[in-house]
Amino acid sequence: MRRSDSRPFFPDCDRIQALTCWLGVVANAALITWSAIWLCRNHDKCATDLPMLPVQIVAALFLADFFSGFVHWLTDTWFDETVAERIVSIAREHHLYPHHITRYGFRDYVAFSSWPTVVVIGPPVGGATLLAEPAPPLFGGVLMALIVSAVMFFGTYAHRLGHVRSSVGAVRALQRAGLLMSPRHHAVHHRGNHDIRYCVINGWANHVCDRLRLWRGLEHLVEWATGAVPRANDRRWFARFESDPMFLAMRRPMRVSIVLSDPSDSLTAGVKDLAVVGSERHPERSEGSPGNGVPFRERSLASLGMTAVATSGTYYDQGS
Repeated sequence: MRRSDSRPFFPDCDRIQALTCWLGVVANAALITWSAIWLCRNHDKCATDLPMLPVQIVAALFLADFFSGFVHWLTDTWFDETVAERIVSIAREHHLYPHHITRYGFRDYVAFSSWPTVVVIGPPVGGATLLAEPAPPLFGGVLMALIVSAVMFFGTYAHRLGHVRSSVGAVRALQRAGLLMSPRHHAVHHRGNHDIRYCVINGWANHVCDRLRLWRGLEHLVEWATGAVPRANDRRWFARFESDPMFLAMRRPMRVSIVLSDPSDSLTAGVKDLAVVGSERHPERSEGSPGNGVPFRERSLASLGMTAVATSGTYYDQGS
Protein backbone atom coordinates (compact mmCIF):
# COMPACT_ATOMS: atom_id res chain seq x y z
CA MET A 1 0.00 0.00 0.00
CA ARG A 2 1.09 3.62 0.35
CA ARG A 3 4.71 3.85 1.47
CA SER A 4 4.70 7.62 1.73
CA ASP A 5 2.93 7.33 5.10
CA SER A 6 5.04 5.04 7.28
CA ARG A 7 3.56 5.91 10.68
CA PRO A 8 1.64 3.05 12.29
CA PHE A 9 -1.99 3.57 13.18
CA PHE A 10 -2.09 1.84 16.58
CA PRO A 11 1.13 2.68 18.47
CA ASP A 12 -0.69 3.90 21.58
CA CYS A 13 -2.64 1.83 24.05
CA ASP A 14 -4.45 2.36 27.32
CA ARG A 15 -3.03 1.41 30.71
CA ILE A 16 -4.73 -1.98 30.83
CA GLN A 17 -3.38 -2.91 27.40
CA ALA A 18 0.12 -1.73 28.32
CA LEU A 19 0.03 -3.64 31.62
CA THR A 20 -1.15 -6.78 29.82
CA CYS A 21 1.73 -6.47 27.35
CA TRP A 22 4.34 -6.10 30.08
CA LEU A 23 2.86 -8.99 32.08
CA GLY A 24 3.35 -11.23 29.06
CA VAL A 25 6.94 -10.03 28.64
CA VAL A 26 7.76 -10.63 32.32
CA ALA A 27 6.02 -14.02 32.35
CA ASN A 28 7.91 -15.25 29.29
CA ALA A 29 11.19 -13.95 30.72
CA ALA A 30 10.43 -15.83 33.95
CA LEU A 31 9.68 -19.00 31.96
CA ILE A 32 13.00 -18.70 30.10
CA THR A 33 14.91 -18.02 33.32
CA TRP A 34 13.32 -20.89 35.24
CA SER A 35 13.95 -23.34 32.38
CA ALA A 36 17.61 -22.31 32.24
CA ILE A 37 18.00 -22.67 36.00
CA TRP A 38 16.42 -26.14 35.97
CA LEU A 39 18.69 -27.27 33.13
CA CYS A 40 21.80 -26.03 34.94
CA ARG A 41 20.78 -27.78 38.16
CA ASN A 42 20.07 -31.11 36.46
CA HIS A 43 22.53 -31.34 33.57
CA ASP A 44 24.76 -33.79 35.47
CA LYS A 45 21.83 -36.19 35.95
CA CYS A 46 21.01 -36.15 32.23
CA ALA A 47 24.46 -36.29 30.66
CA THR A 48 23.58 -39.40 28.65
CA ASP A 49 21.37 -37.24 26.42
CA LEU A 50 24.05 -34.67 25.51
CA PRO A 51 24.94 -36.33 22.16
CA MET A 52 21.38 -35.50 21.07
CA LEU A 53 21.93 -31.80 21.72
CA PRO A 54 22.40 -30.73 18.06
CA VAL A 55 19.27 -32.62 17.01
CA GLN A 56 17.26 -31.07 19.82
CA ILE A 57 18.43 -27.56 18.93
CA VAL A 58 17.48 -27.96 15.26
CA ALA A 59 14.13 -29.50 16.22
CA ALA A 60 13.45 -26.64 18.64
CA LEU A 61 14.20 -24.03 15.97
CA PHE A 62 11.78 -25.78 13.63
CA LEU A 63 9.10 -25.95 16.34
CA ALA A 64 9.59 -22.27 17.18
CA ASP A 65 9.07 -21.40 13.52
CA PHE A 66 5.98 -23.60 13.36
CA PHE A 67 4.60 -22.10 16.57
CA SER A 68 5.05 -18.58 15.19
CA GLY A 69 3.14 -19.66 12.09
CA PHE A 70 0.34 -21.22 14.12
CA VAL A 71 -0.14 -18.00 16.11
CA HIS A 72 0.05 -15.96 12.89
CA TRP A 73 -2.50 -18.23 11.20
CA LEU A 74 -4.92 -18.01 14.15
CA THR A 75 -4.72 -14.21 14.21
CA ASP A 76 -5.11 -13.76 10.47
CA THR A 77 -7.78 -16.41 9.98
CA TRP A 78 -10.09 -16.53 12.98
CA PHE A 79 -9.67 -13.56 15.32
CA ASP A 80 -11.55 -10.28 15.16
CA GLU A 81 -11.62 -7.11 17.24
CA THR A 82 -13.91 -8.69 19.85
CA VAL A 83 -11.12 -11.12 20.80
CA ALA A 84 -8.14 -8.77 21.05
CA GLU A 85 -8.99 -5.39 19.60
CA ARG A 86 -5.55 -3.78 19.35
CA ILE A 87 -3.66 -6.92 18.32
CA VAL A 88 -6.16 -7.76 15.60
CA SER A 89 -6.26 -4.14 14.42
CA ILE A 90 -2.47 -4.13 14.08
CA ALA A 91 -2.62 -7.44 12.20
CA ARG A 92 -5.20 -6.07 9.75
CA GLU A 93 -3.22 -2.85 9.38
CA HIS A 94 -0.19 -4.99 8.57
CA HIS A 95 -1.91 -6.56 5.57
CA LEU A 96 -2.95 -3.15 4.27
CA TYR A 97 0.32 -1.39 5.12
CA PRO A 98 2.96 -4.15 5.55
CA HIS A 99 5.82 -1.70 6.22
CA HIS A 100 4.07 -0.26 9.31
CA ILE A 101 5.32 -3.22 11.36
CA THR A 102 8.78 -1.67 11.30
CA ARG A 103 7.61 1.34 13.33
CA TYR A 104 6.21 -0.29 16.47
CA GLY A 105 8.15 -0.42 19.73
CA PHE A 106 9.94 -2.98 21.87
CA ARG A 107 6.93 -3.63 24.09
CA ASP A 108 4.74 -4.71 21.21
CA TYR A 109 7.42 -6.72 19.42
CA VAL A 110 8.10 -8.76 22.55
CA ALA A 111 4.64 -9.01 24.10
CA PHE A 112 2.67 -10.17 21.08
CA SER A 113 4.67 -13.39 20.73
CA SER A 114 5.40 -13.84 24.44
CA TRP A 115 1.81 -14.33 25.56
CA PRO A 116 1.12 -17.35 23.31
CA THR A 117 4.37 -18.88 24.56
CA VAL A 118 3.40 -18.38 28.20
CA VAL A 119 -0.06 -19.86 27.67
CA VAL A 120 1.00 -22.90 25.64
CA ILE A 121 4.48 -23.76 26.95
CA GLY A 122 4.39 -22.38 30.50
CA PRO A 123 1.98 -24.86 32.16
CA PRO A 124 3.58 -28.12 30.92
CA VAL A 125 7.12 -26.89 31.59
CA GLY A 126 6.19 -25.63 35.04
CA GLY A 127 4.36 -28.82 35.94
CA ALA A 128 7.04 -31.16 34.62
CA THR A 129 9.99 -29.38 36.21
CA LEU A 130 8.30 -29.06 39.58
CA LEU A 131 6.68 -32.49 39.81
CA ALA A 132 8.69 -34.96 37.72
CA GLU A 133 12.05 -36.52 38.47
CA PRO A 134 14.92 -35.31 36.27
CA ALA A 135 15.58 -37.69 33.38
CA PRO A 136 17.16 -37.43 29.91
CA PRO A 137 13.82 -37.18 28.06
CA LEU A 138 12.62 -34.42 30.38
CA PHE A 139 15.95 -32.63 30.05
CA GLY A 140 15.60 -32.65 26.28
CA GLY A 141 12.02 -31.43 26.47
CA VAL A 142 12.86 -28.54 28.80
CA LEU A 143 15.83 -27.60 26.61
CA MET A 144 13.61 -27.45 23.53
CA ALA A 145 10.98 -25.49 25.45
CA LEU A 146 13.67 -23.02 26.53
CA ILE A 147 14.80 -22.50 22.94
CA VAL A 148 11.24 -22.07 21.66
CA SER A 149 10.40 -19.61 24.44
CA ALA A 150 13.57 -17.60 23.87
CA VAL A 151 13.05 -17.47 20.11
CA MET A 152 9.40 -16.50 20.49
CA PHE A 153 10.44 -13.74 22.89
CA PHE A 154 11.68 -11.99 19.74
CA GLY A 155 9.17 -13.63 17.39
CA THR A 156 7.41 -10.47 16.26
CA TYR A 157 10.74 -8.72 15.84
CA ALA A 158 11.84 -11.57 13.57
CA HIS A 159 8.67 -10.85 11.59
CA ARG A 160 9.76 -7.22 11.40
CA LEU A 161 13.10 -8.29 9.94
CA GLY A 162 11.13 -9.84 7.09
CA HIS A 163 10.02 -6.37 6.01
CA VAL A 164 13.22 -4.35 5.95
CA ARG A 165 16.79 -4.84 4.87
CA SER A 166 18.74 -4.93 8.12
CA SER A 167 21.72 -2.64 8.57
CA VAL A 168 23.34 -5.30 10.78
CA GLY A 169 25.67 -7.56 8.85
CA ALA A 170 25.15 -10.49 11.24
CA VAL A 171 21.39 -10.39 10.65
CA ARG A 172 21.84 -10.39 6.89
CA ALA A 173 24.27 -13.30 7.21
CA LEU A 174 21.74 -15.29 9.25
CA GLN A 175 19.07 -14.54 6.66
CA ARG A 176 21.32 -15.71 3.83
CA ALA A 177 22.07 -18.87 5.80
CA GLY A 178 18.35 -19.52 6.31
CA LEU A 179 18.50 -19.15 10.08
CA LEU A 180 16.33 -16.03 9.99
CA MET A 181 13.48 -15.31 7.62
CA SER A 182 14.44 -13.02 4.74
CA PRO A 183 12.25 -10.29 3.23
CA ARG A 184 12.25 -12.19 -0.07
CA HIS A 185 10.87 -15.31 1.60
CA HIS A 186 8.17 -13.47 3.54
CA ALA A 187 7.08 -11.32 0.60
CA VAL A 188 5.12 -14.31 -0.72
CA HIS A 189 2.79 -14.10 2.29
CA HIS A 190 1.75 -10.60 1.25
CA ARG A 191 0.58 -11.65 -2.18
CA GLY A 192 -2.90 -12.85 -2.96
CA ASN A 193 -4.97 -13.87 0.05
CA HIS A 194 -2.22 -13.78 2.70
CA ASP A 195 -2.84 -17.47 3.34
CA ILE A 196 0.61 -19.06 2.96
CA ARG A 197 4.06 -18.68 4.56
CA TYR A 198 2.71 -17.86 8.00
CA CYS A 199 5.88 -18.98 9.82
CA VAL A 200 8.11 -15.98 10.48
CA ILE A 201 11.20 -17.08 12.45
CA ASN A 202 13.32 -18.84 9.85
CA GLY A 203 10.72 -20.08 7.37
CA TRP A 204 11.68 -23.75 7.72
CA ALA A 205 8.17 -24.85 8.69
CA ASN A 206 6.63 -23.03 5.72
CA HIS A 207 8.10 -25.57 3.33
CA VAL A 208 6.36 -28.37 5.21
CA CYS A 209 3.07 -26.67 6.12
CA ASP A 210 2.43 -25.14 2.71
CA ARG A 211 3.38 -28.27 0.79
CA LEU A 212 1.07 -30.37 2.95
CA ARG A 213 -1.62 -27.66 2.78
CA LEU A 214 -1.83 -27.91 6.56
CA TRP A 215 -3.51 -24.54 7.06
CA ARG A 216 -6.22 -25.27 4.45
CA GLY A 217 -6.91 -28.61 6.08
CA LEU A 218 -7.25 -27.03 9.52
CA GLU A 219 -9.51 -24.32 8.07
CA HIS A 220 -11.80 -26.91 6.48
CA LEU A 221 -11.94 -28.77 9.80
CA VAL A 222 -12.80 -25.65 11.82
CA GLU A 223 -15.34 -24.48 9.25
CA TRP A 224 -17.00 -27.91 9.23
CA ALA A 225 -17.12 -28.05 13.04
CA THR A 226 -18.17 -24.47 13.78
CA GLY A 227 -19.43 -22.85 10.58
CA ALA A 228 -16.88 -20.06 10.95
CA VAL A 229 -15.56 -18.62 7.68
CA PRO A 230 -11.76 -18.36 7.37
CA ARG A 231 -10.34 -14.83 7.05
CA ALA A 232 -13.81 -13.24 7.09
CA ASN A 233 -12.62 -10.36 9.27
CA ASP A 234 -9.54 -9.79 7.11
CA ARG A 235 -11.73 -9.58 3.99
CA ARG A 236 -14.02 -7.06 5.68
CA TRP A 237 -11.03 -4.81 6.38
CA PHE A 238 -9.91 -5.04 2.76
CA ALA A 239 -13.43 -4.29 1.54
CA ARG A 240 -13.61 -1.25 3.81
CA PHE A 241 -10.21 -0.09 2.58
CA GLU A 242 -11.23 -0.45 -1.07
CA SER A 243 -14.35 1.66 -0.50
CA ASP A 244 -12.62 4.22 1.76
CA PRO A 245 -8.79 4.17 1.66
CA MET A 246 -8.66 6.84 4.38
CA PHE A 247 -10.68 4.98 7.00
CA LEU A 248 -7.59 3.87 8.91
CA ALA A 249 -6.06 7.34 8.80
CA MET A 250 -9.02 8.60 10.83
CA ARG A 251 -8.08 6.17 13.61
CA ARG A 252 -4.63 7.70 14.08
CA PRO A 253 -4.40 9.69 17.34
CA MET A 254 -4.40 13.48 16.96
CA ARG A 255 -2.44 15.51 19.49
CA VAL A 256 -4.25 18.54 20.85
CA SER A 257 -3.46 21.11 23.48
CA ILE A 258 -6.04 22.75 25.72
CA VAL A 259 -6.32 26.53 26.02
CA LEU A 260 -8.80 27.61 28.67
CA SER A 261 -11.06 30.56 28.00
CA ASP A 262 -11.32 31.29 31.72
CA PRO A 263 -8.22 31.05 33.94
CA SER A 264 -10.44 29.96 36.81
CA ASP A 265 -11.27 26.74 34.97
CA SER A 266 -9.15 23.75 35.89
CA LEU A 267 -8.08 20.53 34.27
CA THR A 268 -6.84 17.36 35.87
CA ALA A 269 -3.47 18.12 37.45
CA GLY A 270 -0.57 17.44 35.15
CA VAL A 271 -2.62 17.06 31.97
CA LYS A 272 -0.89 18.93 29.16
CA ASP A 273 -2.42 17.27 26.14
CA LEU A 274 -4.55 14.31 25.19
CA ALA A 275 -5.09 11.96 22.27
CA VAL A 276 -8.26 12.36 20.26
CA VAL A 277 -9.09 9.51 17.90
CA GLY A 278 -10.80 10.33 14.64
CA SER A 279 -14.22 9.19 15.79
CA GLU A 280 -14.02 11.54 18.78
CA ARG A 281 -13.15 14.70 16.85
CA HIS A 282 -15.58 17.39 17.75
CA PRO A 283 -18.58 17.50 15.37
CA GLU A 284 -18.50 21.29 15.45
CA ARG A 285 -14.91 21.54 14.23
CA SER A 286 -14.57 24.50 11.88
CA GLU A 287 -13.12 24.13 8.42
CA GLY A 288 -9.61 25.36 7.74
CA SER A 289 -6.03 24.48 8.46
CA PRO A 290 -4.88 23.02 11.81
CA GLY A 291 -4.58 25.70 14.42
CA ASN A 292 -8.11 27.08 14.24
CA GLY A 293 -9.63 27.12 17.69
CA VAL A 294 -12.63 24.86 18.19
CA PRO A 295 -14.83 24.99 21.29
CA PHE A 296 -15.08 21.83 23.34
CA ARG A 297 -17.74 20.69 25.77
CA GLU A 298 -17.47 18.64 28.94
CA ARG A 299 -19.17 15.71 27.24
CA SER A 300 -16.63 15.46 24.43
CA LEU A 301 -13.66 15.37 26.83
CA ALA A 302 -15.33 13.08 29.34
CA SER A 303 -15.83 10.54 26.56
CA LEU A 304 -12.03 10.30 26.38
CA GLY A 305 -11.82 9.14 29.99
CA MET A 306 -10.78 12.38 31.72
CA THR A 307 -12.13 12.45 35.25
CA ALA A 308 -11.99 16.23 35.82
CA VAL A 309 -12.32 18.63 32.92
CA ALA A 310 -13.08 22.26 32.24
CA THR A 311 -16.60 22.93 31.06
CA SER A 312 -15.42 25.35 28.38
CA GLY A 313 -12.31 26.28 26.47
CA THR A 314 -10.65 25.71 23.14
CA TYR A 315 -8.53 22.97 21.65
CA TYR A 316 -6.07 23.41 18.86
CA ASP A 317 -5.37 20.67 16.33
CA GLN A 318 -1.61 20.16 16.23
CA GLY A 319 -1.85 17.65 13.41
CA SER A 320 -1.44 13.89 13.58
